[in-house]
Amino acid sequence: ESWDVITLVRDPLARNISAFFHNLTELFPPEESIDGILGKSVEELREVFINHYPPDNVWFQTQLEPLTGIDVYSIPFDHEEKCIVAEGDRCRLLVLRTEDLSKTGAACTARFLGLENLKFINANEAANKIYKEMYKNFVRNARLPDEYLDQMYGSQLARHFYKPEEIAVFRERWRGGGGS
Repeated sequence: ESWDVITLVRDPLARNISAFFHNLTELFPPEESIDGILGKSVEELREVFINHYPPDNVWFQTQLEPLTGIDVYSIPFDHEEKCIVAEGDRCRLLVLRTEDLSKTGAACTARFLGLENLKFINANEAANKIYKEMYKNFVRNARLPDEYLDQMYGSQLARHFYKPEEIAVFRERWRGGGGS
């Protein structure tokens, strides 16, 4: 039996920040109320983020490859189509970048699945979460150190899925705040 597997990749720093906010209550002492956490300053959050929320740039090797038998890093990312399509013994795989979903995601997915008129709907957005204001403020104002940016954007994940000029744009966004 063969599966069709679809997975996403995202600017690794944007993904890490999103996961950080999603897991906020697990990063502070259990006795700290949600209101106390939501009242933290950007500087306090930045310190916890940098020092206690490590990057996760190995998901493809530790989770996806053992399940599918497919090493995504052995397949060049198609910067024209904005995806990777691979076939293994156990499955067919489609990897999409979240940054491209609104432009090419539905078309790539429809081709992969043999469907027509597929549409994507945005869901699970920070704008709909209890921490939305804190998240926006952090993204707008957190200036992250070059060492952290080097770690995130020097990763195999970043270098495989993003062109150097795309990485430069990401780095500048997070170096000066104003990320998205």
